[in-house]
Amino acid sequence: MVGIKVCVILAVVLYQINALPSLTESQVDKVKEKLKYLITNYKVDGPGGGPLPPGDYQALIPNVVRLTFHDCVDGCDGCVNLKNSDNLGLGVSIEALEHLYKSNSFDKVISRADFWALAGITALEIAARNHRRCRRLGCALPEVKFQFGRKDCDTAPSTNLKRGLPNNHGDLDHLQSFMSKQFGLNDRETVAILGVHTLGEARRNNSGFNGPWVPRRTLLSNQY
Repeated sequence: MVGIKVCVILAVVLYQINALPSLTESQVDKVKEKLKYLITNYKVDGPGGGPLPPGDYQALIPNVVRLTFHDCVDGCDGCVNLKNSDNLGLGVSIEALEHLYKSNSFDKVISRADFWALAGITALEIAARNHRRCRRLGCALPEVKFQFGRKDCDTAPSTNLKRGLPNNHGDLDHLQSFMSKQFGLNDRETVAILGVHTLGEARRNNSGFNGPWVPRRTLLSNQY
């Protein structure tokens, strides 16, 4: 159930009113299949100490979800300021997604902001399916209806604007206030979306913190 709750709350964060010509279902499915292959099979090359653990299978799952959230602070617009220390490490996902976006000419049919949003949804669905029980016996998996219509900023995928993300050392009141003002989330919904921290781990060169929150870093669960 936690996976469904997290995905539903993420849908609230990602939601925007349609403002562009509609995408066909087949177009969305094609984009999603390419995203699924990339996120499922991505591995990190090179030595340790980088933004992602080396050799970590499906290492893009948590990084893409983090990118999606950071992009939607102050509005989802397909633009992230990599000079902002809060966004350290996100260049990995931006580079991987940008190659997929351009090489398949997806920029002709979908905005970058929508593409990133769909990538975040896809990553969460993959993480939910990583449950052994789901693979063996099947289970209720999260289904998030994709809402299109986000517009890119003029300089996408980069920007010089600095957006205010939650303070890593902030207390509960700070976090509740941020989630309420940014996304209209109540306390229960804020707790639910925090469950996404079952994915990935803290990297000292990204945030100053180090180590995973739970043992399995690519599995969406309620362990956090």
